[in-house]
Amino acid sequence: MTPSSENDVHPPHESERGGAVPVPGPLGRVLVPLSLTAIVIALVAVTLLLGIWPRQRALAALATAAQDGAKSLRRVTFVAALAGPAEVTMVLPGRLEAAREVAIFPRESGYIDRFQFDVGDTVEQGATLATLRTPVLDSQIQIAESAIAVGEARLGEARAKLDLSRVVLARLTSVSDARAVTAQVLDEAKGRVDADAASLVFAQASLDAARADRERVLQQKSQTVLLAPFAGEVSQRNFDVGALVVADKSDTGRPLFRLVDRSSIRVFVEVPQSMAGSLRVDQEVIVTIKEIAGHSFAGRVVRLGPSIDPVTRTRLLEARLENAARQLLPGMFASVTVVTPREVRPTSIPGEAVITLGGKPRIAIIDAGGAIRNRPITIIRDLGSVVEISDGAVPGDRVVVNLAEDLPEGMLVDPVDRSAPAAK
Repeated sequence: MTPSSENDVHPPHESERGGAVPVPGPLGRVLVPLSLTAIVIALVAVTLLLGIWPRQRALAALATAAQDGAKSLRRVTFVAALAGPAEVTMVLPGRLEAAREVAIFPRESGYIDRFQFDVGDTVEQGATLATLRTPVLDSQIQIAESAIAVGEARLGEARAKLDLSRVVLARLTSVSDARAVTAQVLDEAKGRVDADAASLVFAQASLDAARADRERVLQQKSQTVLLAPFAGEVSQRNFDVGALVVADKSDTGRPLFRLVDRSSIRVFVEVPQSMAGSLRVDQEVIVTIKEIAGHSFAGRVVRLGPSIDPVTRTRLLEARLENAARQLLPGMFASVTVVTPREVRPTSIPGEAVITLGGKPRIAIIDAGGAIRNRPITIIRDLGSVVEISDGAVPGDRVVVNLAEDLPEGMLVDPVDRSAPAAK
């Protein structure tokens, strides 16, 4: 063995020498775990610094970029579309008329002799309103009576002549000797009987004509007594006693009397075309009069016009009201409230949301992605501040209002809810 080999030999371990292994002291037992914990904490901190913190910074940067992008978008105001009412309440102007009203004119010319009633009086059916003096008719009646007397006398004369002619003919035909009566005499007797029979027929016809003429004049005379055609009230009288009234005069604005029956009142209303189809006979209406404050009158629809007026685009509605207390006067104007149910509820949007382009209405909707969608609409009813439509939007859609210009389809916008409270 060389000397270098001897120098490379390690000294023997104490365990190999049979000695004990050294044990760390108390301070060493505490420092070792603390070092390990510090190393773990340091590793976690490094992980947080290198992972979560950069991500938070990236998200913050994205949020800032989104806010900056939102600030660059066009800000528009919207209102959520609503479901229209299930019932439509219309308050429309109406006019009141009496259940029955008639103007009474003279059928015959004459002078007013007397009046039985005046304006405001209540009359019963068949009551005499006035009588006329008719000197011309009176003379015509006398002439007719005289013509009847003459006709009766002539009829009697014709009947007597016919009887005599028949007697003469009978005597001639009863002669037994044919030589005593010639054929000519017999023929003349027969001809006289025929002529007298014709005269009797003529006299009878003349008498019948005279009697018919008298009946006609008496009928005319009966028209000089003016009777009330129904029970009611006199609302107008235009002439005084002694005035001459002319029959069949074209001046229809001045009747002798005007009679009204206002025990019930007729109400006429012009209903717009948009609601004309929902009307029903026998539905209730409420009538109010400005001059009768605090009172309302319930009535029923009794008639509906069968067509739409081509000028006003309305449908005529007639309702009937009871007027036992006589509070309502014919000729009044009224407010008529009509409530009609709807089979299909429309969509309600603000009036300022409607845009008219090329004569066609449309609206702008903001979709879920914040983009503009232009849609045509069909207007059912335009109430000014609110418009009811049948298509183009559904309840809940965000409808843009107060657009100063047309926005292109698909344009991204910054929507602002007009109904939301303003930020402080």
